[in-house]
Amino acid sequence: MGYYLPHLQDNTRKVFLFLAAICLLSSYPSSVLADDTAVDDPAFRDQNDVIYVAPEEVCPTSTGDTVSDIAITGGDNEEKAWNYLTGKGLTSEQAAGVMGNITVESHFDPRASNAGNYIGIAQWSANSRWPALVRWAKDKGLDEWKFETQLQYLWKEASDKGSIDGIKKYTDVPHTTWYWGRFFEVAIIDGSTSETPLTNVQDLGDRTTAAQNVFDKYNGTPSNPDSPATQSSGSSSCSGTGGGSGSGTVGAGHGDFVDSGEVTGWSTVEANAILTDSVWGTKLLYNGWCASIVARVWQGGDIGFGYAPHYAMTLWEDHRSLVHTDHNAKKGAILIYTGGTVYGHVTIYLGNNRILNDGHIEDATAKGDDYLGWVDPNDLAWQSPHKLTNVDFLSPYQYE
Repeated sequence: MGYYLPHLQDNTRKVFLFLAAICLLSSYPSSVLADDTAVDDPAFRDQNDVIYVAPEEVCPTSTGDTVSDIAITGGDNEEKAWNYLTGKGLTSEQAAGVMGNITVESHFDPRASNAGNYIGIAQWSANSRWPALVRWAKDKGLDEWKFETQLQYLWKEASDKGSIDGIKKYTDVPHTTWYWGRFFEVAIIDGSTSETPLTNVQDLGDRTTAAQNVFDKYNGTPSNPDSPATQSSGSSSCSGTGGGSGSGTVGAGHGDFVDSGEVTGWSTVEANAILTDSVWGTKLLYNGWCASIVARVWQGGDIGFGYAPHYAMTLWEDHRSLVHTDHNAKKGAILIYTGGTVYGHVTIYLGNNRILNDGHIEDATAKGDDYLGWVDPNDLAWQSPHKLTNVDFLSPYQYE
């Protein structure tokens, strides 16, 4: 798949055809929603007709990215999960909703496997979410097969993805169970995109029954009485001061990139990325339109798309002289990956090992070892970045 751009110069069209097809069948997950992403600016919204985004939707309250922020205690894995989740601040109803889903998915067995396609207590997909867990565990020096490791990663992934903040909006067992199955497990029925509460979750009755059993068993029991939860180093209260370690408003991430400057128009690209992430979150992940999303966010407007028989490797071969194969990327550069297929994948580098991947800000480690290089779009004759006033033009890509 490629993109038809009738109003761009020929060389720009060739470049984008490569980037567009770069991600047709690729996109690998990772921890997703960035903490410390943005602060609401009423003046900017008024001047640019931007729809208000609630601060709690822009910046989650915690990511749980540290390993030992709270002790994991209990007689068995079920009890450990209850103590951990309630110790991290979930109510009994919310913890039960999570655990009802785990019961159906794996019965709390960290080695549970569904024909090798789904693995672990949350049945992470073997070709995407599970590799991200393994990379995180190895980075922390942990055994990915231990229940404690998977439980901590579940909290981190759910926090990054926005699922912890999401489940906290619900106060009864049926709704917390539904929410976790629909938005964290993504156990949807026949590819449906419905988000109507208490619908579109596989085996919802079994999940809810299991959750209610957990609630009845543990409600009222103390959670980690000897080990109170503490604020993790990855946490943020969205105080309005921006990212974690002097990197602006996108925070600091994990990876092996070294910033080597900024592309021309970087401040606009950064603002566009933050707005896109705050509005869309994880809704555009893995939809196959990464190149169009990247180009629209980078340039700040609709540049059109269509079909053409050009793949990522076409541009890689045709423009290799413009692509830097090192990890010394500029802020605002386009990162190119093989994506494990002939099509490839692209993201926008935001500095300090953070990227915009399918419209969502996350760590550079979201991608594996298939990195090819980075390129400055200014070298590809792209038009100068323009500040976004809204991101509604990304709507067609939400469930492609």
